[in-house]
Amino acid sequence: MKFIGQNIQDFISRFRNDVFLESISSGTIASGGHLGLDSNNKIVKAAVSSSSGDIEGVTAGTGLSGGGTTGTVTLNVSGLTISEFAGASLTTSSESFADNDTTLMTSAAINDRAISLITGTTNVGTLRNLVIQSDRDVTPGDGAMLHIDASTITDNSTSASGTASQYNHVLIEQPTLAATNASVTTTTASTLRVLRPVAGTNQTITNLFAISTNGATLTNGLTNNADYTQDRGDITLYDAINDANPTISLGSSATERLEIKAQYESGAQGLDVVKFISHTAGTSANDARFGFEVDETSILQIKDAGLNLTASMNLSIGGTDILADSSGTTTLSNIDAIDATTETTIEKAIASGKRYGNYIKILPSDFMINDDAASPLSFKDGSNSGVHVNDSASEAICFIPIPEGMKATHVDIYGTHNKTIKVWEVDVDSSFDFTSATKGTGSMNTTLAITEVNATADNYLAIQVTLTATSQRIWGGKVTIASQ
Repeated sequence: MKFIGQNIQDFISRFRNDVFLESISSGTIASGGHLGLDSNNKIVKAAVSSSSGDIEGVTAGTGLSGGGTTGTVTLNVSGLTISEFAGASLTTSSESFADNDTTLMTSAAINDRAISLITGTTNVGTLRNLVIQSDRDVTPGDGAMLHIDASTITDNSTSASGTASQYNHVLIEQPTLAATNASVTTTTASTLRVLRPVAGTNQTITNLFAISTNGATLTNGLTNNADYTQDRGDITLYDAINDANPTISLGSSATERLEIKAQYESGAQGLDVVKFISHTAGTSANDARFGFEVDETSILQIKDAGLNLTASMNLSIGGTDILADSSGTTTLSNIDAIDATTETTIEKAIASGKRYGNYIKILPSDFMINDDAASPLSFKDGSNSGVHVNDSASEAICFIPIPEGMKATHVDIYGTHNKTIKVWEVDVDSSFDFTSATKGTGSMNTTLAITEVNATADNYLAIQVTLTATSQRIWGGKVTIASQ
């Protein structure tokens, strides 16, 4: 049918067969049931059902938020629970650990895994920059921050009767300290540094230990309770506190030990003196003495009375022997000079020839008679030998010098009879009266304690023996001396 112009009719047109449209413009189809074109531009009707058609609204379900009925709609994931995950994608505490990249773990499962790594035998691998830090309220005891339980380590590889080269319960291997920039200096470096505790609020600490073990205690000093072994390197103990006076003690207790002390200058940290101190409750002579051995051979000891060289040991200066001993026989040698006091003492001893230790010997020849009779003293060389008077009216007298720096303390005269002896102090530069006060009066054959007489440049002792019969004999005597 062809026509020209607009033809609007109120009739209903029906087509018995298919209708095709050509040159159809694109547009928007209204919602609801509608017509459309197939691939051949044939008019077709799109059916509306519950499974097809336009989306009229989006509602957020469990674990989701957002949604809407118009425009662009967004759904957000939030508040998911375990039950909303697929079982195979989530590991709980009741399930075994799965080492893969396809499953997640609950917090309880993570905690169980961490505990099993720490307390079990699993190798945890490499830890970097591990820091344990936290203020804690605890009951005092062992291992408040870190505790390694007692354990039995079984060697399952060394053959029977074999020898394992070493075993280290805890090993910290040697670190290498490097620097990115050139010429870097590190003042102090350590593999392990442990600081002593300090007393906080309401605390008094009696013993401050940096490291305390059953075998050894390391503080600002070092105390061995059992054995302490260090196969290389140095032990350095510094205590930069005024009057700290750090010590090292070796022994069984505070009262039975050797103490090595670095004594500081008063009120400062400068080293004043190094002290070696022995402590003992023992009362026997020479307890806690110092003994020095070279190649396991005793060289000398420091005893209660002083320094004692072992027999057959020498005293040398610059490799030259000064005192050389051979089985108890000691030789003085290589003395280039002696001081005046020593020279005088030696000369006096040589001149008298009578000194032996703390004694000055009185010989029979040292006696003379007084002027009471003209008959001289004689020496009887028979069976009743000794010095005797030839006239009973005579007394025997001897004169004894006292060595420089010494004093006379006792006199002994020996003979056949207990006759009276008297002792005076006499000066070489003045007259003397034998009727003056004595330094002591006693008897032969009995030690006489006299009033002590110090040696001077001028004095000496006068000793008188009163013999009353020609049959009485004097054998000799001695004067006891001591240092002033």
